[in-house]
Amino acid sequence: MASRFMNFCEDYSEHFVARGRNSVDHARGYMSGLLGRQRRKNMETISWDVDRSDYQGIEQFISSSSWDEKALLSQLAKDANRELGADGAGLYIDETSFVKKGKSSVGVKRQYCGRLGKLENCQVGVFACLGRRRQCVPVDFRLFLPEDWAEDPERCAKAGVPEDRRSHKTKLKFRFWSREVWTWEPAWKKPRRRLLLIRQNEDASFKYSLSNFSSETSWETLAYMQAQRFWIEHGFHEAKSQLGMAQYQVRVWRGWHHHMALICLACLFVVKEQRIAKEEMPLLTARDITELLDIYLPRRERTEGEIYRQIRERHRSRKKDLERRRDKTIGLHETERSIH
Repeated sequence: MASRFMNFCEDYSEHFVARGRNSVDHARGYMSGLLGRQRRKNMETISWDVDRSDYQGIEQFISSSSWDEKALLSQLAKDANRELGADGAGLYIDETSFVKKGKSSVGVKRQYCGRLGKLENCQVGVFACLGRRRQCVPVDFRLFLPEDWAEDPERCAKAGVPEDRRSHKTKLKFRFWSREVWTWEPAWKKPRRRLLLIRQNEDASFKYSLSNFSSETSWETLAYMQAQRFWIEHGFHEAKSQLGMAQYQVRVWRGWHHHMALICLACLFVVKEQRIAKEEMPLLTARDITELLDIYLPRRERTEGEIYRQIRERHRSRKKDLERRRDKTIGLHETERSIH
């Protein structure tokens, strides 16, 4: 498995060489961290866990390095299609949310959080996932940019949102009758016909999906494909609980997209390993794979001195954050006094 992991990373290495800077080692180290057994998987814990890695290098690689996640995702989608693209496969569009504190993280807003089922301060990502039976791989994504973000150029610039992405897109609106509906996005020249699929569960809740299937498609096929959405939601859960999907330490646009691209890559590796082992270990999970890689891949030695060093680094970072918050609070109080 370790050799397959190294070969897998090598297959994508060309995407991490940009403008004369080679970030292949950082990419391999970050992937190793995402597929490790640390309870939390962010830049800080990965730098502690992965041998020969450093926090500053990882932070630069994720947050500001110029490698292009779009090119990586293009190759990833083709590879995922080779693994899962067959009869019964579908491309599913679904959103997932990431609870965040504060107002600085790109796209953050008090909005509906599907994971919690209520309004919460969070970011929302819309993902395209290639799914077939119990397996799925996210192959593309977009960060949802709320309207108040899109209309604030200064805020967008500070978070590094590209100018061509500073637009707000609402969720699809449609009119419908019977089983057919028509959707019309602003960028489209004319509306497009879709099938609205509705499923009522045993608990009386409803699930709604839009599909580009022909209206001649059998109800058995439509019901099966709509039910596959369960495995997409399950895939999000696995990515968040086992691969660190929601545990990133970035606030800017580029950092968020870089992290999610590597999450997609980690998901593809998990699927490839499951398919390799399907005869011998048909129930192999992402957690099983992270436990095995924790043995196979080099990890940083955890000596007493190393642990104390990490504690001191955490304390310095925490102290710096507390001082920043204190200075911000003092500044607000002084502003209020000047107004009065």
